[in-house]
Amino acid sequence: MTILSVVAVGRLAERRVRQAGQAVPVEDVVRWLVDSVGVQDDRARAGVRLASIVCRLEATTDDEQRPCLRIPDERERAA
Repeated sequence: MTILSVVAVGRLAERRVRQAGQAVPVEDVVRWLVDSVGVQDDRARAGVRLASIVCRLEATTDDEQRPCLRIPDERERAA
């Protein structure tokens, strides 16, 4: 198990979504943080939430109405 700050976990979540280049289901990001990075589930979810609060990630849905994350474009970040 890895102990990372919530901020670091949020930045890792952002990088994962940025590398995907499209909206990624929230559960896939959390699962990746838990399985690949080794953070606890609650810390992974807190990092994703923090990244959304500070507008590094944006919540959206896919065609199947699953909650997803995407990188907001520069105009949305500036607003």
